[in-house]
Amino acid sequence: MRPEALTRRPADARVVHEGPIFQAWQWEQRLFDGSSRRYEVLTRRDTVLVLPVTPDRQVLLASERQPGVRERLHTIGGRIEDGESPEDAAARELGEEAALSASRLVLWAAWQPLSKIDWAVYLYWAGGLSDTAPAGTDPGETIRLLSMPADDLLRFREVERIQDMELEYRLGRASMLEKERTIMEETFHRAWRGDA
Repeated sequence: MRPEALTRRPADARVVHEGPIFQAWQWEQRLFDGSSRRYEVLTRRDTVLVLPVTPDRQVLLASERQPGVRERLHTIGGRIEDGESPEDAAARELGEEAALSASRLVLWAAWQPLSKIDWAVYLYWAGGLSDTAPAGTDPGETIRLLSMPADDLLRFREVERIQDMELEYRLGRASMLEKERTIMEETFHRAWRGDA
């Protein structure tokens, strides 16, 4: 189920800009005192993030370069295409970016990270990995896979190497909230070992 947007866009909202990633919507919003003000929100395609886990408890991360953007270490992932479920998108991105398939995709979390952007993020663990034929590379990116001990990620060690706002948010919540830490660890073990 898609997480609900933090800002509700009314039926009379209209698109004022449409770019390759974002749409900008505006509308007149009635305020509590009876006056009104123009409100605005962005929308974009929802995205998936995938953390593949190897049998020897390594988490694979992507070291990616794009034209005009410095190299960064982050999760495997990308946009959900029309007609795709989040899980199908996770499987596709895992194949495209890592040349891997997974017998287990386990959802760790799904959320809307920002109040001014209607954009859901789905974070998966991937276990039961096997190699697939390398997919055609995107001319706008180069990716190298790097591994990190899962225990470092689960215990919040060495995470400063990761430049991934969405993953950092989930790790931060898990470091502060026992319930979030339990969910992170349980979903990791379901992906890694295949526990039901």
